[in-house]
Amino acid sequence: MRKYYPVGLQIEGRRSLVVGGGKVAQRKVARLIAFGAKVKVVSPEITCRLRTWAGEGRILVQKRKFTPGAMRGADFIFAATNDPRINSRIAKAAKQKGIWVNVANPGKDSSFILPALIEKKGLTVSVSTHGKSPGLAKKIKEKLKKVL
Repeated sequence: MRKYYPVGLQIEGRRSLVVGGGKVAQRKVARLIAFGAKVKVVSPEITCRLRTWAGEGRILVQKRKFTPGAMRGADFIFAATNDPRINSRIAKAAKQKGIWVNVANPGKDSSFILPALIEKKGLTVSVSTHGKSPGLAKKIKEKLKKVL
């Protein structure tokens, strides 16, 4: 079983690349914006919300297919397309360049994962199953929310 080292990162001002323009990508972007990252989205199609955030200047959107050149300057990358083959290709390219990558679909391609988060009254609690069961992490998160 792969293990991931739990860590909190200060990402304000860090450059992130999100490849994909659907609902999963939108969730990743929302969290990145909330923590102050500079976000670039590369995808031929994007959700209405991503379009709105781009219009407000909160994110940069490039409506095109992914090419390795899109990674230039990125501190970390999120592969969030609906095609596992493309996500794996993105992960491989990122790793070759020494850039940390999170792949939305389960598997061994991610160099980091995102835990389920609960934030209440200055407290942040994260729940992780080392990427094995995001659904279980979400259930535990919901139970903990009620306790906090």
